[in-house]
Amino acid sequence: MVDFGTHEHNDLISIEVRIDEILRSEGDNRAYKFTVSTTDETQLKLSIWDECPAVDTDWKVGNWYRLEGALVKKWSSTIELNGANKTTAEQIDIPDAADDYSNTGHNFTSNQDTSLMHVGPVNYASSNITARRKQEFQRALDAAIETAIQQDVDSIVLTGQLFATQSPAKKDIRALRESLNELRNNDIPLLLAGSPRDNEFALVDELTADGLVKPLSSSPVVIGDVAIYGTSPVDSKNVLSEIRTLDPMPHNVESAVLAVPGTIAPPVSDTGLSVDDIQSASSVPFEAIMAGDRRHRQSHAPTEVSDCQVFQAGPIEYLLRKWALEEPPEYPCSIRIIEPSTTEQVSIPHRPFVLYRIESPSAEDLQLLKNGIEAADRTVLMQLAGPKGSEPLSKNSLEKWLQEQTSVSKIWDERSKSTEDQPLCVETLTSEPPWNYPITYPPNPVKRPLQKAPLRPQKRKAVQPIQTLRQQIQDSILLPVITLF
Repeated sequence: MVDFGTHEHNDLISIEVRIDEILRSEGDNRAYKFTVSTTDETQLKLSIWDECPAVDTDWKVGNWYRLEGALVKKWSSTIELNGANKTTAEQIDIPDAADDYSNTGHNFTSNQDTSLMHVGPVNYASSNITARRKQEFQRALDAAIETAIQQDVDSIVLTGQLFATQSPAKKDIRALRESLNELRNNDIPLLLAGSPRDNEFALVDELTADGLVKPLSSSPVVIGDVAIYGTSPVDSKNVLSEIRTLDPMPHNVESAVLAVPGTIAPPVSDTGLSVDDIQSASSVPFEAIMAGDRRHRQSHAPTEVSDCQVFQAGPIEYLLRKWALEEPPEYPCSIRIIEPSTTEQVSIPHRPFVLYRIESPSAEDLQLLKNGIEAADRTVLMQLAGPKGSEPLSKNSLEKWLQEQTSVSKIWDERSKSTEDQPLCVETLTSEPPWNYPITYPPNPVKRPLQKAPLRPQKRKAVQPIQTLRQQIQDSILLPVITLF
């Protein structure tokens, strides 16, 4: 670091500078004029004259150079540097201070593992859900951050989407800042490969300026001995165009990782971006690729393609969408701590989850469902299916009871308009933890009371017991963790 206050006009100094901008040269004898930054981010002008030995240097924006014998020019309001008749320049490698976390509290060595926590879409501060539901998303991110601190990971890599809205409430912003401050206080940077919304959001720029978030780009962020690159949230062809222009790996790193805000094949089959395409386009050899898409709500098991580990993460908190009916989500949501040859799955607290399919419930079945369905403080999804029958259970009645039991629930009514009466059937499609408590039914079939005509022409059959998921799963999110060397 150079203290210009200790130097006089026309002093000769040695200094490292980065070329920020090439300006138009002025005068017959001036070969170049640049805007440059020093290692402490002091910005000033540099002129290189025709007679200067440094005139033959290959000057490029973004590169660092060591100047020997540079001339200090101190004017009344500015300080400039000149290339004198003995000034030499040599290109050097100095990672940007904002992008180099290799010395932040972890004392890395070249043979020490680097742990990266991969987090999928967070969908923070959604504006179209209840206040209590918002807390679920905040709790999931807070739990991931707390786990990152407890596990002493070196960085969190977030792919997919940080914000679910561009108009978060002030209290949500304050809560997020408090969580990100915890990371910063523990020297754990949050690296973001975000969605189009994140990239266009002024708040993300503010968080970046405050050192709480670091967006990834074609210029790598160095974590220990790992270079982490990112791409913009664009289509696969443009992603490959960006990958072809990635900066070279810095000399002080041993491996490289790519973070993509989208889906990748494998493991996702219906996507336009493949691992083979990335490897063909990139001059940087990637040891791992981390992907996450705000529209892709499934976590996948890690896979490997040509010695490259591939991680496709789903959201860290369930989005209660209709897709879950066709493809019941695997519990838990995906966060992963990734290491050179293993993936460590770490549990964090999470609200229990259950998805029920209820066929042909009648109005008189409501109490049976209340007695037999476990809903208190769970994330509950229900699908009403089959014919409605002659005296159907009202969706509103079921919703009212559910809202008294839990703040996180969703019901899809897909019953047909048929008035044919069918036996009640309740099936647990997935449950975490497993739920084996059966609904208690009357010992004998029940006849419906008659009005103008029988509500159900046949006797109501004995109902089937709840079918539950037998597989034992822990009551938590599994955190997908990477350690690379």
